[in-house]
Amino acid sequence: MNSNNTSQAPDRGSKFSSAFTLIELLVVIAIIAILAGILIPAIGKVRATANQSKCVSNLRQLAVAANMYATDNNGDFPALNAETVSSSQVPWFEQLRPYIDDEDSKQSIELINCPSAEYYLEVDGNKKTTHAYGWHSKLILDTRTKSDGTKPNPYKAMKVQRPSETILVADAGQRYPSGWGFGFFANSQVYNAATAENALGMSSFTSYGASADNPSFSTRHNYHGNAAFVDGHVESFAWGEMKQKHVYIEN
Repeated sequence: MNSNNTSQAPDRGSKFSSAFTLIELLVVIAIIAILAGILIPAIGKVRATANQSKCVSNLRQLAVAANMYATDNNGDFPALNAETVSSSQVPWFEQLRPYIDDEDSKQSIELINCPSAEYYLEVDGNKKTTHAYGWHSKLILDTRTKSDGTKPNPYKAMKVQRPSETILVADAGQRYPSGWGFGFFANSQVYNAATAENALGMSSFTSYGASADNPSFSTRHNYHGNAAFVDGHVESFAWGEMKQKHVYIEN
């Protein structure tokens, strides 16, 4: 009898050899869960870091734009709100549009919004019209005519005596429920060299409609807020780190 014709017994377990057992399936699920637990927080941190970097870039560009505006307007900083001959309101971001809009209407919209802000103006305009940055209350004045008929003069950029110590624009809290950012990030008083290193108290961040529960300065970047100085550099502050010298100015 030819040995080549010898029949072999079928492997009864072969049809199951490629299937997962219950234990193997549970092990795979456990591994996926562990990887997800590791990756999801890491992705969140990467996104937060990217948002903070974009915010820093936004603020730096706004500070530069404000100084460029002053160069072209007799040394005057822009106003928080200005008015035309017809008394129509012109907000600060419209005044700065020529300096931040590189022939692209989307750029100015993106630049006035912190990517970590809760309210954001979408390019298509479907979301609330808002902005996420606030200005120095003494340097960027509201120059519209007041109820008593007076009209404040714009602040001269050259009057800033400590441009590397004075904040011009910063992360601002946002009003609820409108979503508009507070126009000013803090309340300024007269600079005093003797107290310049003192930390600002909460009262500095509760003016102009803000409150202790919703202050005018926002620390939305991992409990820190970004701020651009008059000279254009940007720093990050946690609560209690911003000092009088950063906000108070000489008369």
